[in-house]
Amino acid sequence: MRIFRWPLNISLISLAVLPGLIALGFWQLGRAQYKEELSARLETRADLPAISNEWLSGDVKPLLLRRVAIAQGVHWAEKHLLLDNAVRQGRTGVEVVQLAEHKGKAFLVNRGWMPFTRGEALPSVAFTRQANLSGRLRPWPQAKIQLADAPRLTGAVNLVNNLNKASIETWLGKSLADAVIYLDAANPNALAPAQPPGGRMKPMQHYGYMAQWFALALALVGLNAWAWWRHRTHKRNR
Repeated sequence: MRIFRWPLNISLISLAVLPGLIALGFWQLGRAQYKEELSARLETRADLPAISNEWLSGDVKPLLLRRVAIAQGVHWAEKHLLLDNAVRQGRTGVEVVQLAEHKGKAFLVNRGWMPFTRGEALPSVAFTRQANLSGRLRPWPQAKIQLADAPRLTGAVNLVNNLNKASIETWLGKSLADAVIYLDAANPNALAPAQPPGGRMKPMQHYGYMAQWFALALALVGLNAWAWWRHRTHKRNR
């Protein structure tokens, strides 16, 4: 009787791949739980009255996702960051992030999305200097994967892959608030709505991907266990 032999290199590859599959499953689980928490907080705070400038000093976390409305005294600066790799309805573009100040406190405002293709000249972004501020207070977006070192920020407009708070503060020469304002669509300086931190995927989609990664890990373990069991059975019955 021919002995069934399971190639050792397949088992070694399986051992190398298995931790990655499990890690991806837990990562999707974490994203689902984060989205559920974010959705619950947004629902809880959606009907609360708008705040003014109290978020510019002190602990901002209890105020995240609240609406912000400042009618006067907002200084819109010339400096812009164009957050690259922003896709909207299948089109590539950038999210326009502008420096603003109120009563000596500096902060960033995400004005929304505009089309842009890498390799083109950086677009000029017009804005209304006397516009009010109306939007929602959100945390700084999470950093995207970046293979190369971030370019040094210079001039008035910079194309960036991430919003690195320390680098931006060095560029501006001033401290920034610990949150970013995402403008309401009706604001005079708003562009096409940008994707808020957290992404478009719903919690159930993350749970679905989690189940797929864990199922792949389980299948890999089961396949190897079956192969080694069959090998030992054939060897014993030889």
